[in-house]
Amino acid sequence: MQTNKIALIAPNKDFTLRAVDLFSEWGEKIHVAVASREDSIAIAQQLSERGADALICYASFNETIKTTVNIPTVSLRPSMLDILRSLQGVKEWLVKNGKWVTQQPVGLIGDAIIAEATVVADILGIKTTVLSDIQAGELAVLAAVVREVADIANSQGSEPTSTVNDIPCFSITVGHETVFESVRRARELVLAGRVERVKLEQFKAVMEFTGEGIVAVDSQRRITYINHTAEKLLNKSKVQVIGCLAATIFPDANLDDTLRYGQTRIAEVSDGDQGFTCRIVPMLISGQTVGAVLTITEAPFAAKDKDRASRALAESGYKATYNFEDFITANTFMKETLEAAKSYACVDSTILINGDTGTGKEIIAQSIHNYSPRCRGPFVAVNCAALPESLLESELFGYESGAFTGARKNGKKGLFEQADKGTIFLDEIGEVSLGMQARLLRVLQQREIMRVGGDKVIPVDVGIIAATHRNLPDLIEKGVFRRDLYYRLSILQLRLLPLSARPEDIPLLVENIAKKLSAKLFKQSLQFSAGAIEVLRRYQWPGNVRELAGVIERLIILKKDTNVTGDDVKKVFDVKSCQADGVRTVPNGTMEEIEYAIIMQVLKETGSHEKAAKILGISTTTIWRKIKLFQNERNDFNLK
Repeated sequence: MQTNKIALIAPNKDFTLRAVDLFSEWGEKIHVAVASREDSIAIAQQLSERGADALICYASFNETIKTTVNIPTVSLRPSMLDILRSLQGVKEWLVKNGKWVTQQPVGLIGDAIIAEATVVADILGIKTTVLSDIQAGELAVLAAVVREVADIANSQGSEPTSTVNDIPCFSITVGHETVFESVRRARELVLAGRVERVKLEQFKAVMEFTGEGIVAVDSQRRITYINHTAEKLLNKSKVQVIGCLAATIFPDANLDDTLRYGQTRIAEVSDGDQGFTCRIVPMLISGQTVGAVLTITEAPFAAKDKDRASRALAESGYKATYNFEDFITANTFMKETLEAAKSYACVDSTILINGDTGTGKEIIAQSIHNYSPRCRGPFVAVNCAALPESLLESELFGYESGAFTGARKNGKKGLFEQADKGTIFLDEIGEVSLGMQARLLRVLQQREIMRVGGDKVIPVDVGIIAATHRNLPDLIEKGVFRRDLYYRLSILQLRLLPLSARPEDIPLLVENIAKKLSAKLFKQSLQFSAGAIEVLRRYQWPGNVRELAGVIERLIILKKDTNVTGDDVKKVFDVKSCQADGVRTVPNGTMEEIEYAIIMQVLKETGSHEKAAKILGISTTTIWRKIKLFQNERNDFNLK
C-alpha cells in the first residue's frame, strides 16, 4: 500500500478512474479500490489490515462497512450543492424547452439523494415524486426524471443524459468539491484519531505506573482493563482477569449503587489473607453510567487482623448493625434522602439528621457508618438528652485521674476517643447546654479533645453525625443554640419525614415489623386486613415507627388468631384517646406543644409513666425530659 493512510472504495470502474485523475491533479496520494456490494466488506477489511487510517466509501457501501472495521469512515454521496445545481439545471432546461408545467412532478430515483432532493425541490418550486425505477406507466404524468448516478462530474443537470418515452432523464452525480470535502473530512478524522491514540497511550502509561491498582468494569460488570499495580496486588495476570465478571475477583465489592445510580463508594475487599481498600467510581458518558473504575490500595490490615478487629469491636458493643436496606420506605422523598445519605457516607463532612422521635434517625446514622470507609471502626451512639451536663462532659471527653470525687484511678477514655477511626453519633444535639456546645465546637473544628482535669490535647479521627427533632434555627433565635455550632453541624443535612407524612409506608412497615416481632416472640405472623391497614394509615403516629412497632407487638401478644381487623386495631389503641374512627386527636400548635399535649393527655388517661411510654413508643426518661424541657421554656419566656 502507498504511504498515505486514506483509501477510497469506489462503486464502479468509471468512478475509480475519475477519482484517480482528480487525486493526481490535486497531488493527493490516496489509494482507490473498486468494489461491488458483495465484496465491499472484504475489501474494506483488507484496507484496514494493510494500515489505512480512514476510508472514504460511496454511500451505498458506507452503512455496512462502518460497522465492520475499526477505523473511521466518510460517506461520499452527492452533496446538497450538487443536488441544488442539478435540479436548478433541470428546471431551467424544462422552461427553456417549453416543457415546464407547475403541477407536473419530476421523478426522483436514488436512496442517497431522496431526502435532500425533496427539500431542495420544494425550495425551487418543483413538485416531486419518488420512484423506485423507471416504469413506462409512471412516466406519462412526469415532466422529467432525475436519477442518482454513481459517478464524478463537475457539471450537474444542464442537459438530459437520455430520454424514455419522450421524458427527459437527468443525472445527479458527485461533484469535484464534494470529493475534495470528503478527503478533508477523512484527514480530520485521521488527525483526531492520532490525537486520541496519543492521549490513550499517555493515559495507559499513567495508569500503568501509578501507585494504585486500577481496574475498569463495563456496564455488564465484566473487567475490561487492569493495570500492572493491580496485577501485583491481586497476584493475577491480565489474561486471568480480563473478561471475567467483577464479582469473581471482588466478591465483597457491591457495584450495584455505582452502576445503577452513579454513586461513588468505598469498600473493603480481601483476597486470601490480604485486605484492600477499593474506591468505586462511575464512568459517565453524557450523564449515563457506562461502567465503573475501581482504584485499589493495600489496606493496613490482613484478613486475620480484620477478624480480630471485628471480634474486639463486637465485644466493645460499639458496632453499627443497621444498613440502608433496613430503612423500609416507598416514599419518593425518603428514597431520595437515602440516596443522598449514601453520597454523604463517602465523605468525612459532618452530617445533621433532623426528624421527629421514632422516625429512624439512628438507623440512618448506622447505615451511613456501615456504608462509609469508617465501617471497620467503632460506631458510638450518645443520647445527649439522657445525661446531665456534668456527666455528659466526662462521658464525651473522658477524664484524668483525680479529676473529681469518684473518678477512676487511671482516668477514663471519653466516647470521642473510643470512637477513634470510626463514627460518633450525637443524638438529641438540640438538648445540649451552651457551655457544652462550646466544647463540641472545638472538636468539630480541630478534631481534638481535652479530658476533664487534663492539660493535654488529644487528636481524634472520627466521623461525626448529629441528630435532633428540634428546629435548630428557632433555638438559635431564642439564644439557646450557638449559630457557629449549627453551621459546623449542618454541612450536610438529611430530613426524615414523620410516619404521618408517608402513609404509603404503613403496609410495608406493618409486614416487616410483624414478621420480625413474631419471630422474636415465637408467635405466628399476623395477617392484616384492608380495614386494619386503613385504621393504621389514618392514625397520626406521634411516636412514629417506634409507636407503630409497639401497637403491632401488642396485637401479636393479644390476638388469639392471626387475622387482624380494623376493630382489633382500634381496641389496642387506648379507648379514651381515640375517636369513633380509631384516630387519636392531635392538638394545634408547634411541634413541641403538640408533643407536650399528647404526652400529658396519655399520662392523664393511663395514670402511669410506664404505660404512657409503652403507648407512645418512647422511654420514660424521654417523657420526663420532654415535660421538664417544655415547662422550662414556658418559664423562660413567661408563658402560661
